[in-house]
Amino acid sequence: MKEKHEYAVQIMEMLLECASTYEYDYSAGTQPATKQEDDITTAPTEENEEKGQKDQKADGKKQKDQKETPILIAAKNGITEMVEAILDSSPVAIHDRNSLDKNIVMLAAENRQRTVYKLLQEKKILTETMCDAVDNEGNSVLHLVAMAPHRQPWRILGAALQMQWEIAWYKLLRNSLPRNYFIHYNKEGNTAEEIFRESHQELASKGGEWLKTISNSCSVVATLVAGVSFATIATAPGGIKEDSSKPTFERHPGFLLYAVSSLIALVFSVTSMVTSLQF
Repeated sequence: MKEKHEYAVQIMEMLLECASTYEYDYSAGTQPATKQEDDITTAPTEENEEKGQKDQKADGKKQKDQKETPILIAAKNGITEMVEAILDSSPVAIHDRNSLDKNIVMLAAENRQRTVYKLLQEKKILTETMCDAVDNEGNSVLHLVAMAPHRQPWRILGAALQMQWEIAWYKLLRNSLPRNYFIHYNKEGNTAEEIFRESHQELASKGGEWLKTISNSCSVVATLVAGVSFATIATAPGGIKEDSSKPTFERHPGFLLYAVSSLIALVFSVTSMVTSLQF
């Protein structure tokens, strides 16, 4: 896997060296217009008009697809090496936007790409110009972070842990932006905090159910451990002397260790039982 990654980086560097100039327009992320050869004009007919409309729709779809420039695709998928290489060779690429009018900062934040966002911070690209940008729906960077992802971005199990990482990611982005971005409204009149609460309700409820299931399982195990610990404390190893009613191994060094460890097990198991009852 590591060898394939190294080969991919080498191919990327070769392609960047072959590219003399950045092939995309920085304002819209589309390829620059080229001059077309003059065609022989024909008389307008219904067939030609229908054909022209179809060609126009195809060109519009093609133009929409072309707005996904290499640096935007790399930022969306978390390919830090490619993002850094493109920025070093063509700094103007930082102004690229896709068909939804999202720039590289928005895509990295929306897709939870920590390494790409950290790279942008280190290169001091998170300027006011980049952070002030909004997409075609009026959403800022913080709005996109607040939206619940359609797929599972964090490679961890459990809805509660997923919710924990979502909150941590939102706070990380929130602390890296100026305070005046917190009260920004999108076209629907919602702030980032309102979107976060509304879009994460389902994940929060799943996290609560997951915690209840885990607490029930832990309470059963804690009850078993508490029962065994109580039995070991009540029973002295080696029995009791008949003449003095004292443990046989009272003066043995291991007896004190046994008694202390049994007491600690009992205390922790009872504490775990009480804690699990609160959920």
